[in-house]
Amino acid sequence: MASHVLVPLYDRLQAQLGEAVQLYRRVLRAHRTHLGATPMRQLADKFARAEFRAHLAAASEAATHISTASAGCKHTEDPDVPPGFPTTGEASESVQSDGGSPGCPSASAIAAFPPFGGSGSVTRSGDAAQETLSGERGDPQSANEPTGNAAALHAHQASGAREVAEAENVSKQLDLFTDAWREYLAFADKRGLRLGRHLRPAQRQLLSEDQKQQLQSIKDAHRLFREQSHKADELQ
Repeated sequence: MASHVLVPLYDRLQAQLGEAVQLYRRVLRAHRTHLGATPMRQLADKFARAEFRAHLAAASEAATHISTASAGCKHTEDPDVPPGFPTTGEASESVQSDGGSPGCPSASAIAAFPPFGGSGSVTRSGDAAQETLSGERGDPQSANEPTGNAAALHAHQASGAREVAEAENVSKQLDLFTDAWREYLAFADKRGLRLGRHLRPAQRQLLSEDQKQQLQSIKDAHRLFREQSHKADELQ
């Protein structure tokens, strides 16, 4: 995967992570301001902490994978690439002519080099290809078959494409998540938290069934706590 795709994606994830951390701190401040030292604030903080931790962990993991893939394109000797691949300098001219990105060789650029591990060379004449190894004539079609290195590169590129797709999805989900919590903060600024409506519609849409059950358990626990508090007041 070309570094000109990986680097901006990595930078975007890092920026989103920083914004999400700042947003989380704003949420805690809003709870402290509007809910005070109450059990409801503890429950609200606990819910926010769990939600932010899950989304930040996913984004951080995606950024780490992108960083590793980007480093593989920049280094001339990548531990994930089988020995024998041409270095960045050797492949740059072929990559540029192939429309690829310098520093991350394409499969066709790799195939343009002689197969490694042999003592002969590959020559092409018209539509025919001949391979000479140790003075013996080989199969004419073998020169057109992908080498082990090229196959490994294809697998490496496919893996990189999957990581990019996953990172793009994580980035999109994090945008939706932070937008929902910004709406929550806007609601808090209007002192809506004091009315007991602590979850906005945009946030509810992001919840899974398990999270909805957890939220209901929190509400049930809060209702039970209030009932017990009222009974204690009546006994006094």
